[in-house]
Amino acid sequence: MTINADTFLDPITFQMGGVSGDITTAGALVTSNLAMTFTAGTGTGGTFTQTAGGANPIATGSGNITISADVIVLNTTADTITGTGTIVLQPTTGTTTIGIGDSATGTFDLDANEIAALTNGFSSITIGASSGSGATDINAITFTDPVTIRGGAMVVTALQAGANNIPLTSDSTIDEGADDTTVDITTSGTLSLTAEGAIGASGGGNNPLDLAVGTLVATTDAGGIFLLESSALIIGGTGVQTTGGNAAIEITLTAGDLTLQDDITADGSGTVTLAVLGADASLITGDTNDDIASTSGAISITADRLALVTGTISSSGALTLQPNASGETIGLGDSATGDFNLTATELGLLTNGFSSITIGKTNSGAVDINAFTFLDPVTIQGGAMTVTALEAGSPN
Repeated sequence: MTINADTFLDPITFQMGGVSGDITTAGALVTSNLAMTFTAGTGTGGTFTQTAGGANPIATGSGNITISADVIVLNTTADTITGTGTIVLQPTTGTTTIGIGDSATGTFDLDANEIAALTNGFSSITIGASSGSGATDINAITFTDPVTIRGGAMVVTALQAGANNIPLTSDSTIDEGADDTTVDITTSGTLSLTAEGAIGASGGGNNPLDLAVGTLVATTDAGGIFLLESSALIIGGTGVQTTGGNAAIEITLTAGDLTLQDDITADGSGTVTLAVLGADASLITGDTNDDIASTSGAISITADRLALVTGTISSSGALTLQPNASGETIGLGDSATGDFNLTATELGLLTNGFSSITIGKTNSGAVDINAFTFLDPVTIQGGAMTVTALEAGSPN
């Protein structure tokens, strides 16, 4: 099917059924704030082609655009698909692989010039089908509108979206293209990661998925969540959670504060490891929706400063709270002095039931302990220690 230039006065759908049902647009296709939908056939013969050149735009005002095809070829002239509604670009067949960006691999392939055809101004861009399971390769691409990418096993390298939100949804894993510390996803908005396998990889070092994002939401039911953030980070939305498989959570910040505005929760015996490594940087909890929890896994929190306002920390496993830098002084209890300081109210947010609590490191500075009763076995480590009215109950 070839569609020549026209202006449509009603919502319009173009559809080719079966295998090898191609759709080609030639000339300007325009609606006045009305939807335009293209559905090509299935397989590599089911191709949607927008003829190249500035004389062949697709423009719908506030009308939504949907293009479904197993192979897609968009105009390589910039700003030749325009609208302020939504645009969905998706394979017709759920298992079709997706490539986004130059050198990305996939049957449903969009290079940087094709992405540049999408004029800034869409309320959202969605690439991939809601039930898509094809492997998805994202490589060195920048979006100017909020973008959602859906598919199967997902590999991400240098995805950027300015201040726009980025939801990534995979029915498998989400990981970086190469195990290094180069940033893989950048946005000052919200990054939402939903997977049915590991997000990043365990083992620290070069293995985690590398981020530079403003706010994070992440969930998986298997494999765990392993992230390295290069700046301050907010945990928002529905928080960060593993919901099956005793999957662990590891989040490391190399600079800036980690602020919880929602929970971090690991399934079963999954461990929670939060490391805030910037000098004098803080882990901050701010409201009732910012618990840190595992059913029975160990919880480890490393940060030079802790500011626990509300929300609890709970597990039946071991808890470790420690400053990152050596020589940091520690204060425990009201009126105790120390840079790594926890008041009685903050210590009261540690839910009774830990197998053990360890505070400080052997290379920490002076420790001041004042008038607090721990409900679980407690080990306190550091330098010169001043103790007033420390209690741990029986049998701790």
